[in-house]
Amino acid sequence: MFFKKKTKKGSVMIEVLVSLFIFGMGLAGATALISSAIHANSVNKNRIVALNLAREGIEAVRNMRDTNWMTWSANMRQCWNFWDNTDEDGEVDDDDLACNISVGDDQNNHPFGKLSDGNFVRDFIVDFDETNYRWALIPIPNSSSLSSELYLNSNNLYTHKPTGNTKTNFRRDIEITYIDSIDGDFPADPAKDNRILVKSTVTWQEENVSHEVVLAQTLTDYYARENYAD
Repeated sequence: MFFKKKTKKGSVMIEVLVSLFIFGMGLAGATALISSAIHANSVNKNRIVALNLAREGIEAVRNMRDTNWMTWSANMRQCWNFWDNTDEDGEVDDDDLACNISVGDDQNNHPFGKLSDGNFVRDFIVDFDETNYRWALIPIPNSSSLSSELYLNSNNLYTHKPTGNTKTNFRRDIEITYIDSIDGDFPADPAKDNRILVKSTVTWQEENVSHEVVLAQTLTDYYARENYAD
């Protein structure tokens, strides 16, 4: 007489549950790993974009200095730091004045960072004027509608102009400081100090976390002299 061995249903159920638990743990780990990789990839991508935007900010101010060398070649020594948006409206046009080195004791009549009231502005944005094909230095805040927020235009170029463009997650601020003011002599006098520190800062938010990229460079005149009297 033969007896059939009975399977213990309870043991099989436990084995199934344990298998599902192990599978679930592995799946959760894989999902977390994939999510972490996607997040890291997004942060790295945005950091590269921010780094390029910060570098562009530095290059924009340097381009203004280089343009001054060519525009005022006869007086590049005095006009290397000339800010040609003299009425500070964000546009370089016929309403702006030429570099005048005979106004007072200043290096020129409108050096980077100096307003008509004699005070120095340290925070700016730089924006490219596609009509005149040049960079413009704009104080923040100012009377225009522009801010440090960046937008993408139809040509996939970054701009501070909001009209008709797509808002991005990036902001860019340019800080221009005369070296003497860093050493304690503020406001600085461009007639004495021939060095400006240009700092370009790009910030963005990602999953409620703030990120920042900062680049800085010192600019001087054509001969790299530290003092205007040299």
